[in-house]
Amino acid sequence: NNRGRESSGEISDKPVNEDKTNNYTPQNSDQSPETITSISDSQDVPSYDNTNQTQSTSVPSQSNEYLVGNAYYKITGSNTVTFLHPAKATYKKIKIPNTVKIEKKKYKVTRIANKACAGNNKLTSVNIGNNVTRIDNQAFAKCAELKTIVFGNNVNTIGKKVLLNDIRLNRITFKGTKVKTIGSMSFKNVPHSVNIIVPNSKVKKYSKLINAASRG
Repeated sequence: NNRGRESSGEISDKPVNEDKTNNYTPQNSDQSPETITSISDSQDVPSYDNTNQTQSTSVPSQSNEYLVGNAYYKITGSNTVTFLHPAKATYKKIKIPNTVKIEKKKYKVTRIANKACAGNNKLTSVNIGNNVTRIDNQAFAKCAELKTIVFGNNVNTIGKKVLLNDIRLNRITFKGTKVKTIGSMSFKNVPHSVNIIVPNSKVKKYSKLINAASRG
């Protein structure tokens, strides 16, 4: 029997309808997260404000970094950018927006760079926008105080060691159903007691991915 203990599965102070939750205890539970809670695929999970500021005065170029709000971005396509890193390593909360504006042009934030926030010991929460599809290796690794992270609706690829050694994580939320790959060691040394909230239709698939990513 792979079902674990009951969990209310609250997200941002909004309780999940208990009639629509299933709790799953992964195999190899000595190394893997203890509880994976499902939510209805249509259930509302808060989205996050877009950042519309720009502090760039130069002509946009794919070779440049641009400070927008409190983070640096790089243009990667005609209407896309990658989140590179926060402007300071002292921020406790990071919200990666759906879009940013650079020189009055709007760009979708579709990627989070390698080691974007790695080793940030002040960071406690991360909210990832709905246009992000890829999270590169070690993006949030070794964040000793990180407690919560929300993956947006369109994330499909999570690189290697993304949450490695995040020893205080207590809640991980997957809003979307598109995750296809989670790289090795991305959940290694995440607390066994962490509550992972996933869409109802993806409990089995995501549990398998997470179990594999919990090992070395």
